[in-house]
Amino acid sequence: MKSRYVLFLAMAIILTLHLTIMHSRAALATEEPAGLVGRWGFDDGTGKDLSGNGNDAVLEGGIVYWLGGGQGCIQFMPGAKPMRIPVSEDSALAISSGTICFWLNTVTSRNTLLKYDNRAVEINAYRGDFQVRFGGEEDFRYWDLVLDYDWPKYDMREFAFYGHPRASIDDSQWHLFAVAYDVEGKRIIGWKDGELISVIDLSTVDIEPLLRKGLTEISTGEGLIGFIDDLRIYNKVMTNAEMRDIYNSTKSVYAGRRDTIPTDKEVDTYKYQKKDHTLYRAWLQYRRPSKRLSENLFKRIVAEGVNSTVRTAAAELANAVKSMFDFKPSVRTKPGSGSKVVLGTAKTSSWIRKHADELGLDRIKEDGFIIKAVEEASDTTLVIAGKEPAGVIFGAFDLIRRIQLGQDPGKLDVLENPKIRLRIVGHWSYFRGYSGDKWRGGGRNDSIYSWEELRTGDTKLIRDWVRLMASAGWNAICPSEINWSYRNNFLEHLDEVEILAGICRDYGIKLYWCPSYLLALDKKTADKLYSRVPDFGGYLLKLGSEKQNGDPRPQMVNRIADNLKAYGGHALVRAFVYGNYRYTRKPYRNLIPYDIFAPEDGNYRDNVILVSKGSPLDWDFAAPIPALDGTIKKNLYGSELVIAKSWPVSWIEKWKWWMEQDNYRNGPGSLNKFDVDCIMGVSMISPSPAWTECPLNMVNYYGLGRLAWNPDLTVDEIYTEWIRLTFGDDPDLLNNIKAILLLSDDVTRKLYMYRGYRGIWIDTGEDNLVQGKTPHTVTRNGIGVTSPELRKRLLDQYAPGLRKIYGDRIKGEEFLPYFHFVDYDYRLSNGSTVIQDIYTNLDEAVKGAEQMPKIWKRLHGKIDQHRFQYTLDNLADYIEKARKTRNKMVESFEEKTGRKYNKVMSGISR
Repeated sequence: MKSRYVLFLAMAIILTLHLTIMHSRAALATEEPAGLVGRWGFDDGTGKDLSGNGNDAVLEGGIVYWLGGGQGCIQFMPGAKPMRIPVSEDSALAISSGTICFWLNTVTSRNTLLKYDNRAVEINAYRGDFQVRFGGEEDFRYWDLVLDYDWPKYDMREFAFYGHPRASIDDSQWHLFAVAYDVEGKRIIGWKDGELISVIDLSTVDIEPLLRKGLTEISTGEGLIGFIDDLRIYNKVMTNAEMRDIYNSTKSVYAGRRDTIPTDKEVDTYKYQKKDHTLYRAWLQYRRPSKRLSENLFKRIVAEGVNSTVRTAAAELANAVKSMFDFKPSVRTKPGSGSKVVLGTAKTSSWIRKHADELGLDRIKEDGFIIKAVEEASDTTLVIAGKEPAGVIFGAFDLIRRIQLGQDPGKLDVLENPKIRLRIVGHWSYFRGYSGDKWRGGGRNDSIYSWEELRTGDTKLIRDWVRLMASAGWNAICPSEINWSYRNNFLEHLDEVEILAGICRDYGIKLYWCPSYLLALDKKTADKLYSRVPDFGGYLLKLGSEKQNGDPRPQMVNRIADNLKAYGGHALVRAFVYGNYRYTRKPYRNLIPYDIFAPEDGNYRDNVILVSKGSPLDWDFAAPIPALDGTIKKNLYGSELVIAKSWPVSWIEKWKWWMEQDNYRNGPGSLNKFDVDCIMGVSMISPSPAWTECPLNMVNYYGLGRLAWNPDLTVDEIYTEWIRLTFGDDPDLLNNIKAILLLSDDVTRKLYMYRGYRGIWIDTGEDNLVQGKTPHTVTRNGIGVTSPELRKRLLDQYAPGLRKIYGDRIKGEEFLPYFHFVDYDYRLSNGSTVIQDIYTNLDEAVKGAEQMPKIWKRLHGKIDQHRFQYTLDNLADYIEKARKTRNKMVESFEEKTGRKYNKVMSGISR
């Protein structure tokens, strides 16, 4: 009997506690600030409206997830339907002004958190940041371009709060987000965890009350993978103090929790395996040379001092000697007598200081170097001397390359100065090391760079990549995606940034970063970075393009540049600006850069580099040079080129062609290679056995690095170097691999472009997509520029010398539809009509793709089997991709031109 009483009492206590907790949020509603019109907690397992207004939520795909202590939240699994709140335009929830707040925990970077179905309110997670949109009663839309760049404040504009460092949603962490739409105050206010994110000043525009008409439903969780709790809607604008009170009164429920949605997804980030060693080493194979010339010089390697770059150069040379000559050299810190190799600068090496005049050190510029064999009595000293330590590591790799190519190191007298000062690899990827990595999967999310690996010292992958880049002459790396993401926020990982910069420094490479424009404008950002990394390179900036806010013109850029100038840093500003109506009459992508930057030449600071894409529109294989080439004369200028794609292709011919193109800005002979201060190669790779998907694509990293160092190198010289270093000296290897590389250029150019025509993604079939982004189009009547006015506008951006070429149908036939509108029966100099040429190119591209693996098979037995088969499989897979692309393009051209492939091709004599 007693036990029953105790059991009954215990159950009563539990029930009382449960009821108390269940009603706690409802009870709190009476303590709420005035203006609460809707509140949804989930402690009772339902979507009951705790405000008392009766707007209960229909959970649909939402599942109640218990947080413990009788408290619950709503959970959304992949593919779940959003939670719905039925409502009408007369409801109290149809606010004209007010505040919305909720607790959020998610692992996905893009989803709709809350939405009014009449477009009055939309709250999103965009690229991992809290973002809001609002629609007024009439014309006002807070997602259109409502704020001019003459607006005096450099703060959030139409895409708030994306890009603000305090707006990140983070991975599997609970945060209280809130936004207020203030009609009377003409502003939008954002908060995170009770603290202000930013205030959007809308005093210069005609803001309107939020649209009420047509409202039937409020939904939350569309596309969300994660949790939402304690959703509140107020019809008043909350104060900072009220938001802090809400946060402080509820944070204990979520403090320290790392709730996450389980997944069986795995990110299989590649880790080096010994079987892949020939793939992984790329061009640093270090085979034994056929002739062991002057090998005794390498018995002793001297690197005085403690400079890490010089010490790394000595270690690299020692390891190469061991592999090439089969003995381990002695690495010393004192010169001594006898034959030897001496590495260093006049500052680090007493021997080099003593022989400065004999070596001609004053001839070295920037990170150039001298390699010189100096006779001393009966001894020979081989010197690798740089003006700065970076030159020493570049010189060491150059010496190794020369030995591999058969040169006698004992007879060297080499001066190498880079022709282009800044040679930077920009990675389009997001740092790994977050709890949401599994959810995000591969691609740009599977980066070479990882905060976790930097923290734990697991840096082989990073170090080996940096080493490869240095060996090809690259002197800078920007490891972060050009579009802002909290995952790439250096300021949140300063310890790891310092480690990464140290790895780069060892190899003569400077570290750059892509901050949001707000962080870049803040001088404290530069101060923090340079206090940890004194030789930090600077910023790579995407300003005013797509959803990246900011102004690419001098008034903003110069403020950013001034923050860096005191430390010797550079601001690289991408001139590829589009998706923004502020700059030109009609925002065609390929016309915007010239319209923005050409009038501003000379108005930027001297540490600003304007970086144009290597083609007028995008990374196009067959296109005229950009109109900006040669236009920027008073400021520094660079070119951005894509290095790697998923298909097997060499871009070397395209880049060499660009270097040698005459922009005529200073009359005939104004070659691009004379007017460029920076080459930026964009990389989109993930860790893999061969680094790139196809091992042959590594020629692009090597080749562009070499071209940026010396634009006078020929395509054949680069191919010969790379093939011999990577595969060996066999003439069959040289001839057949060169044939594949040359063929890959032809295949890609014919498959993805047509004589400079760049209709955006024509194979998608989306109406007006082409016409809306470029001045070119495909119609039933022809292909090319849509009007004479646009043709004139295109040509007028170029120098008179180029206008004469591009404006002439015969001289400019290579890029005919880029500057002219031609009908499909127009006959080209090759005898084909335009439509015949279009279809023939596509067919020839597939035939070329089919030839590539056939040529590769000739090399069986001349390359190790693992590397041979790995490459063969990739080339074979590409055939099917090429066929699919060809079929899509044919189908699209048939639809848009009305000219059927079979009928057109039947008219060609074979």
